Formats: sequence, structure tokens, C-alpha cells
Amino acid sequence: MDLNDIWQQHKAWICGILGACIVFFLANTWISRRFDTSSLDARISRSRAEMKKSFFGSAERKSARDDSSLLDKELEAVGKRTFFTKRPSFDLEGKGDTTFHYIETQSRIQRTVRQQMDIANVQFGAPQLGMPPNNPVERDEIQETLIALDLVDDALARLLEASRTVLAAKPDALGLAAVDQIRIESSATKGPTRGSRSKSVDLGQVVRVSLRFHCDPMTMQAYLEACIGTDDRRPLLVHELQTKAGDEPGEPMECRITHEAIVPATSDIEARN
Repeated sequence: MDLNDIWQQHKAWICGILGACIVFFLANTWISRRFDTSSLDARISRSRAEMKKSFFGSAERKSARDDSSLLDKELEAVGKRTFFTKRPSFDLEGKGDTTFHYIETQSRIQRTVRQQMDIANVQFGAPQLGMPPNNPVERDEIQETLIALDLVDDALARLLEASRTVLAAKPDALGLAAVDQIRIESSATKGPTRGSRSKSVDLGQVVRVSLRFHCDPMTMQAYLEACIGTDDRRPLLVHELQTKAGDEPGEPMECRITHEAIVPATSDIEARN
């Protein structure tokens, strides 16, 4: 059988094969041009190579460490101006019997404050210093009440100091005339507040102390300046302040001030250390 016979006998099949090859070649060429993935493969290869490289060298790491150290120092400085640091006498840590220490401390502070007020000739209408009528029982309540007592004692000491400073500079001034009321707002006296919906940030333990007293404007100004604190003296945060002039000329002004002590949680203190 020669080629002509083969062609005559199988020309339909041979034409189909040739046509299919032509179609496949054309289609493959068009698809390769239309959907060329070589550039995509190249980009993927380059991206993988870049990912293996370090984006930060020793200079960048040193800069980041310096920035972190600076932020830590700034955080510590802000904490000193914000958080209330308990004085040793008002800290239950290492004090043994907590109830005995509380009773002894509050009795001593009440006695000392009354003596100081008598010496300064100040009418003192809050001999209990706002302490709860019933002694707290739980350790956390005792500690929180001692924090409030610490704040009260410090505030009254600065108030007397401001009065003495004004009277020394101007003997005919009124100074501090009277302390009418001291009120403590803490979980030991008003119930827990941690579940309040208005509290979006947990600052730790918050204790507020409200004072109502009568003095002249110069004493009030000196007292507020003393509350700012110094490097060696903790600040006393002022949460609220209201003043009212006397009804008659020469009468002392009525002042209502609320101080706030923010004591960070133990975990926060450990984290900063």
C-alpha cells in the first residue's frame, strides 16, 4: 500500500489530527501571551528574597531600645506625679496584727491632729477625721481606710502649714479659721465601685477624701500650691474644688475640696519595677 492509498483511506482522520495540532498550537500561543505568569513568578521570587532579609539593622535596634528606655523613664515620672505612695506608717506590709495596727494608727493620728488644731486655734469639727464608725475587718478594707487616713493627715498638715505661712507674712490675716467636715469615699465606707459602667480604665485603687473648711483666700492659694508637691514631696491630686465668699466683709471663705488618691495595683507596681 503506497502513500496515496493511505491518504485516500485515512485522509479524514489525518486532517483531523493536523487540525487539532494547529488549534492546540494557536491556543497555546494565545494563552501564553494572554496569561503570562513569568512576571508574577519573578515578583514572587523577589518577595521571598526580600522576606529573608532583615529590615532592621543594629542602628535601628539601638534606636528602638533607646526609645523604649526613654518611654519607661517618662512613665515613671508620670507615675510619681499621679499615683499615691503610702507612707510607711499607713502601710500594712510587715506590720503584724492588722487590726491592732489600724486602731493604734488612727488613734494616734486623731490625737495629733486635734492637738495641732488646738495650737493653731482652729475650730475643729471633725475629730474622727472621717473614719468609719465601725472598724473595718478585712485586710483590704483596713488598708484602704489607712490610705484615706494617710491622705487626710497629709492634707490637714499642708492646710495648717499654708495658714502658718500666711499668718507669718501677714499677722492680721485670718488664716485657717475652721475645719467643719471630713468625708472619706472608699470601698470601706461606701461600697465597691469597680463595677461602675462609667469607669472605662482601671487605674487601680481610688480613694477620695472631701474637706470643708473656712479660711482666707491667701491661705487657700498657699494650700493649693502646697498640693502641687515637689521632687521630695508627693502631690495631692484635686478632684473637685468649690469656694464661696463669706456673707459679710472680712468673713472667711467656705472651701470644699475633694482629694483623690490613686494607688496602682500590685501587679502594675511589679511591672514598672
